[in-house]
Amino acid sequence: MSRRLAAAGAVAALLGIATAAGAAVTLEATADTFVDSEMATVNFAGFSIAEVGVGGAPKYPIDRALLAFDLGAIPAGTEIRGARLRILLSGGAPDPPDLPVTVALVDGGFDEATVTWNTQPAVLPSPIATAVVSETIGSVATIDVSELVRAQRAGPMPAVLSLRIAASDESTMAGGRLIEIATSDAQPPRPPLLVIDLPERAVPALSGGARMLVLAALSTLGVLALRRRERERRRSG
Repeated sequence: MSRRLAAAGAVAALLGIATAAGAAVTLEATADTFVDSEMATVNFAGFSIAEVGVGGAPKYPIDRALLAFDLGAIPAGTEIRGARLRILLSGGAPDPPDLPVTVALVDGGFDEATVTWNTQPAVLPSPIATAVVSETIGSVATIDVSELVRAQRAGPMPAVLSLRIAASDESTMAGGRLIEIATSDAQPPRPPLLVIDLPERAVPALSGGARMLVLAALSTLGVLALRRRERERRRSG
């Protein structure tokens, strides 16, 4: 591979571009917490887990996870080919939990540092995503949230995606079945991930550091081109 091709490949990697099949952008959760009906005034920011499900008798507490992702790096109007939520199961019961869950859009977002069961935001009735979390504890569960991401991008707040994960059945009949999702406060940090499939050559906006790296790679391409032209000039002279 020539230096020019290598530099071009470096630029493509920095931009998150695939050469044929499209690009996949992976975003870490910017907020990840949960609320609990038994401790309705308690905020759980800073916990290493976010619980989802229904606890056991006699109180059958209900737990719901709240997640947020920053979509601002994806240019407006970009086609969303698909989106997948990836969560690490750090605990739960039973194992595997076989827990049916529903993922919904949070209406208006939430403040991780203050949200409680009593102050949790409402969710939009549609679209929703459903799945059965049947992976064993310690593995990663994947949930298709394509329609939710598309709906958020088409709405009035396209840059912020806020999600609630709850058990599909929160009645006492579902008691004793729950999962624990690792968060950014785990050691090491294991935040939920959002993987978004974009069209070929869809280029997310870059952070300052990444932009500097790209500019350096482009500068290398320019220097190589100048040196090549100079060699060709000398040979022809």
